[in-house]
Amino acid sequence: MRKGRTRVKTLHFAMVIAALAGGQPGLAQGTAFTYQGLLNDGLAPATGVYDLQFTLWSAASSGIQIGGAAAVNDLSVVNGLVTTPLDFGAAAFEGKARWLQIAVRPGTDTGAYTVLKTRIPILPAPYAIHAATAEVATGADSADEVPWSGVSGLPAGFKDNVDNDTLYSAGTGLALTGTTFSLNPAYTDGRYVAKAGDVMTGPLTTPNLTVSETLVADRIHNPVGLFGIDSAGDIEFQIDSGNSTGLTAFFEVFNGAGKHVFYVNELGNARTFGDHRVDGTMTAADFSGDGAGLTTAGLVRTTVIDVNCGSSVDYSTSFKKVADIGTFVKQMAGSTIEVTFNGRTYIESMAGGATGATFELRIDNNATPNGRARSSLRRAEAGDTDGVPTSITGIFTGLTAGSHVVSMWVRGSFGGGTKAMLDPGCWSTDHVVVKELK
Repeated sequence: MRKGRTRVKTLHFAMVIAALAGGQPGLAQGTAFTYQGLLNDGLAPATGVYDLQFTLWSAASSGIQIGGAAAVNDLSVVNGLVTTPLDFGAAAFEGKARWLQIAVRPGTDTGAYTVLKTRIPILPAPYAIHAATAEVATGADSADEVPWSGVSGLPAGFKDNVDNDTLYSAGTGLALTGTTFSLNPAYTDGRYVAKAGDVMTGPLTTPNLTVSETLVADRIHNPVGLFGIDSAGDIEFQIDSGNSTGLTAFFEVFNGAGKHVFYVNELGNARTFGDHRVDGTMTAADFSGDGAGLTTAGLVRTTVIDVNCGSSVDYSTSFKKVADIGTFVKQMAGSTIEVTFNGRTYIESMAGGATGATFELRIDNNATPNGRARSSLRRAEAGDTDGVPTSITGIFTGLTAGSHVVSMWVRGSFGGGTKAMLDPGCWSTDHVVVKELK
């Protein structure tokens, strides 16, 4: 054998498909095939050990290489006969023409391969031709169509090749026409209403709405009347605070300017603002005020203090003073002081774990000894630059006669916050009403 250049020529090529895909047990097919060829060293058949490299291409020349190279090292060749299995995988043969390129070098050589000048076309074997053109399976062989009798594990209703055995029925509130479901108008009265805990976004326009369970809404609006309720039962309208702790405002009504119109706290104390007209009979255990027909026996004096916008404070879970609102003079030593704040409170942001903040009215930096004079601001309300409308009422006893200071304090729930203040927009409409009662 020459140590220099190796002349290689393929004189014969044959390809045998190892297996074809089929359905018979025991005949599972693979993707390998056997290559056979003749290798000459010079003009004589080669004998010895050789390294061969096979690559698959999309054309007889140039083209694109398909997949990686199949290397066969130290193959024993006798009288020029080369026989070796090759496997380029199933993805390499999807029905398009393929050519095999061969490169060879002596087994003792570690240099470059000699590439044969001619690529070999890969032709289909007889069974492969049958598999590519078959439309109906022959016996149990695989093909495009298989009789139902040859398929096992079919779900019920498919053995006649028609899916018409499934039965559908419409549940409560639904209607079924053919295979199409729709809402039953008997349950919607021509409108679509989310029920059973679902959330409906967008407006709901309806002249009559019947709610058998719970209705939760961020806002209820009626462009004609403010709010109309008609009930056949004894209770026309009911609001339940759920026994929540620290809830100062139980039910509030505001006008378009953000002013209180009506207010009720959890203790049942009601307060109205502005002028009121009663066409029927008003019955009460006691009246107080300065109007005609009302007694002023319990009222000593009233002081109104304007709330001015000022600086803000950062706070923690302990109460911190927001501002001194103003002073009032108490005339009698044994009288009771009722303080009501009507205005807006503001918090810029809250700490990560904070759930809200509590504002508290105090006199001379002391909290009321009679319950609480507080209002809560939820985390979702933080950052509202207009502030949150707030009404706080506290009853203070044990104060001496003379001058006293009303102040507002704040603390966080499960975390602090930043820039707590009063009257954030400087509206000049916020105020505190101090009543001295005997």
